[in-house]
Amino acid sequence: MGKLMGSKVRSLLLCALGLVVVLLVPIEAFAFGEAIELRPPGGPLGKSATVVGTGWHEHGIRGLDVPIWIGTTEVGRGNPNANGDFSIDIMIPLNPPPSEIVNGKLRISAIIGNGGSADAFYIITAGGQPC
Repeated sequence: MGKLMGSKVRSLLLCALGLVVVLLVPIEAFAFGEAIELRPPGGPLGKSATVVGTGWHEHGIRGLDVPIWIGTTEVGRGNPNANGDFSIDIMIPLNPPPSEIVNGKLRISAIIGNGGSADAFYIITAGGQPC
């Protein structure tokens, strides 16, 4: 009886640990393939860049645009086709919000709609060199 009880306790502990791990995963991890990339991947501030989106099938099927944000400012909206792909040119601001710059990279976010986002980072350069 003791071995059986110990086995059940171990199983319950493993289940609880699994639940804790699932709850600690950030919302962005629940994206179902939605992704963005930047072309070019970096450059000086004040230049244009193209946001290329892939995997936005649900948005494409429903005719929903994908809001593109830098900090609290919407800088464009992608319009996915039936395959879930889009491409939109945006301007990289001369004075982006400091909170969106991480290690010399500016966060660009595409809003998924479930509280999450697909992010890409624009590498800020000055004179062709990373800042």
